[in-house]
Amino acid sequence: MEIIQSRQVFDLVTPKREVTEHSRGQIECGGLLHREEYPARVTASMQYGPSVRALLTKRSVDHKMPLEQLSQLFKDLYGYNLNTTTMENTLEPAYKLAETLEKQTKVCLLAARAF
Repeated sequence: MEIIQSRQVFDLVTPKREVTEHSRGQIECGGLLHREEYPARVTASMQYGPSVRALLTKRSVDHKMPLEQLSQLFKDLYGYNLNTTTMENTLEPAYKLAETLEKQTKVCLLAARAF
């Protein structure tokens, strides 16, 4: 068979939430109790991963989406709401990281008399 023409359809995969559970074990050996450690990035009993934090930050900062709209977006895409406190706590480190860059940018602009 000879292919004489083709067509392509581009579509979006249905977003889905992925949950990874980390468990610690312990064992007694020689009278000493040995416990496993959680991965360093896992610091709470429930937390959001880097993809959730990246999406929140991008939509909040680049697209100026209010927290209520971000919560609705997560409900529409993934079937669960993010509460305001969770979103604020997730965004706070990003704001702190951006603070230094913002200060440096202001200094450079003022030095160049760009205003």
